[in-house]
Amino acid sequence: MELKIFLHRILILDWDVHHGNGIQHIFESDPRVLYISIHRYDYGSFFPSSEDANYDRVGTGKGQGFNVNIPWNKSGMGDAEYMSAMLQVVLPIAYQYNPELVLVSAGFDAARGDPLGGCRVTPECFGHMTHLLTTLARSRVILALEGGYNLNVISYCMALCAKALLGDPLPALKNAMVPNKQAVQTISSVIQTHSAYWSCLCFQVYL
Repeated sequence: MELKIFLHRILILDWDVHHGNGIQHIFESDPRVLYISIHRYDYGSFFPSSEDANYDRVGTGKGQGFNVNIPWNKSGMGDAEYMSAMLQVVLPIAYQYNPELVLVSAGFDAARGDPLGGCRVTPECFGHMTHLLTTLARSRVILALEGGYNLNVISYCMALCAKALLGDPLPALKNAMVPNKQAVQTISSVIQTHSAYWSCLCFQVYL
């Protein structure tokens, strides 16, 4: 399938709890699309149970460096871990890439209260993540609602994301913003791997 893309730089952020292996496969050799996925991996045992979801899968050919996986290796990741991934990996790379459009695969199965995802991200955190993205691409940010298995949770999460898109004030994050050791290890591995492609990450490597 040949996809006609009339923009030069598109960022896709996928925060669904499952790795977007299909999106990765479509764009892994295309530098016009920067794909970043934050997902559960559990050392390859979490669905879709593929090594393609690991941090060392960086893209192929001209697309090397434009595929960024942030794979959690345990359950229970919450606001601190997701905000750390945003601030340490997603935003630095995104600012250097300078996208013309931001698309979000907005699955809310990583939200607290979802019966399947096993994570603890609050609706407020999803709202703040969306707000951070509006600083990119002249606020050209589109959220596509994806997964989630608790309608009340999905509704609250999407409502706060919509508030962020509208520029409305968001509730403050109440949880402690100290990521757990497992998340720090994952983020460090991602930074080490992608510092070869993104100069913005080189400083963090030497901290």
